[in-house]
Amino acid sequence: MNRENVILTELKGGGYRLTQARKAIIQVLCEARAPLGAPDIIVLMASIGTSVNKTTVYRELEFLKGQGLVAEVLVGDGLRRYELMPEGHHHHHLVCNECSAVECVEVESCVGEDVRQIDHIEKTSDFKVTDHSLKFFGLCARCRL
Repeated sequence: MNRENVILTELKGGGYRLTQARKAIIQVLCEARAPLGAPDIIVLMASIGTSVNKTTVYRELEFLKGQGLVAEVLVGDGLRRYELMPEGHHHHHLVCNECSAVECVEVESCVGEDVRQIDHIEKTSDFKVTDHSLKFFGLCARCRL
């Protein structure tokens, strides 16, 4: 069963409705190679035959976030981007300083995978870590030309 069907089955099993908008957003996010802003999601939904207003898209994204299925990606440019929660692995992002393009990238090891580092951070800062995010800023291939 593909990721999209697994998510839809999980939602249906939880007693949630599978609206056209919800199904289309999940399809778009499953096919995406990078985090998408709501305006991009709306355009891609229209390209697969589902047109909804932006309020519905934002409401559905919040719902999916609340279900732990979607993550919000903030890179400091004021735009909220969304992606499916990573399945089975943790990843980070590359952010272009010029065009604000965002790409997913996996790193060999990071703070979140080394419990000792998190323990050290918590002990030395009196801070409880619940999540983390790592972003690499630079120039994408298009902007370097």
